[in-house]
Amino acid sequence: HVHGESAMLIAVDGNQMAIDFDATGIDVVGFEHLPSTPADQAAIDDALAQLRDPLPGLFDFGSAAGCTVTSAEVEFLVEGDDAPPPAGVAPGQVTNHTGFEGVYEITCANVGAIERLTFGFFAAFPNARVVDVEVATARGQSTFDVARENPVVSLAGLL
Repeated sequence: HVHGESAMLIAVDGNQMAIDFDATGIDVVGFEHLPSTPADQAAIDDALAQLRDPLPGLFDFGSAAGCTVTSAEVEFLVEGDDAPPPAGVAPGQVTNHTGFEGVYEITCANVGAIERLTFGFFAAFPNARVVDVEVATARGQSTFDVARENPVVSLAGLL
């Protein structure tokens, strides 16, 4: 994975949207180790709560579309060595790769009203820099790199 870079896959079928969103731990909570303090755990818990309720705060498709989350499965993931840390190294200092994954089902009253996707994700998580977005619809596939400096992607004509 790349620090500062998240990935979002959006598949649209009729008025249904499936979204798979992946972000590194450093992007979301500012660290990649397993939680080693109550503050670390609180940061993870807060991030999970925000990611479980992503509309419109993190991902805004516009109010005209009438989109609601029908299911959200969000996880804090850990990749790394399960072996105990070397002598003299605290458990929180072991190099792991952590991340967050959100899998969402979204229903929109009027998908055709979606003209843009605005990312409040960057404001919520200051370490995030870019979201690589891939959108698949009946009209084809499109990819976008959405940067913190311009957190809006135009979806006009794609849905």
